[in-house]
Amino acid sequence: MDETDLALLREEIDSIDMEIVSLLESRLLISAEIGKFKKNNSRDFFDQERHDQIMEKLALLKTNYPIEDLKAVFSIILKTSLKHQEK
Repeated sequence: MDETDLALLREEIDSIDMEIVSLLESRLLISAEIGKFKKNNSRDFFDQERHDQIMEKLALLKTNYPIEDLKAVFSIILKTSLKHQEK
């Protein structure tokens, strides 16, 4: 590997990062719609059962990404979604 190869790999990472950001934005828009539903139907914004379902699905994934780290990432994503729903 040389500097050119390194630069190309970093460009790939940058592209993936932008895809992640785009997906997170899409998720946040959907979460806002869920928040409206919850507000209009006098439902609690935090749903422990749903939170647990998401974490359980992550635990069952067959991935090379460390599951505990993935759970930490999703914990932040879920907290952000909850804050956005409550607006």
